[in-house]
Amino acid sequence: MERASCAVHYVAHHAVIRPEEKRTPARIVFNSSASYNSHTLNDYWFKGPDLLNNLFGVVMQFHENPVAICGGIAKMYHTIAIPEEDQHVQRFLWRSVEVNRDPDTYVKTVLTFGDRPAPTMAITAMRNTAKMKKEENPEPPKLS
Repeated sequence: MERASCAVHYVAHHAVIRPEEKRTPARIVFNSSASYNSHTLNDYWFKGPDLLNNLFGVVMQFHENPVAICGGIAKMYHTIAIPEEDQHVQRFLWRSVEVNRDPDTYVKTVLTFGDRPAPTMAITAMRNTAKMKKEENPEPPKLS
């Protein structure tokens, strides 16, 4: 994975403790906006175009189409892979609670909330998935 001509970046992270949460009382938050020597990882990423549908267009489609689909996207970013050639700028150090040893180096392999291009990448992945599934199931469901 290490290539001499590529930039390498280590992403800052910290734990958020929420004991009232039964499933995830502690979660790790990565911060691509954390500054080191006046630079952040997000400074070097292109945000991409705004692909969100405007609200007026969404409301109009409810009047034009017989079927609407709604879904949750809470964990969507963690299902979208970062290309291997881009993972070298998504490194992080980890040593769990073993503070008396050097940390291990890992890379993030999926999108993270807060990464500048993540919203555009997530919407692009969602649209591409919808196109693939439309080819598999081209007819909309019949309404009774």
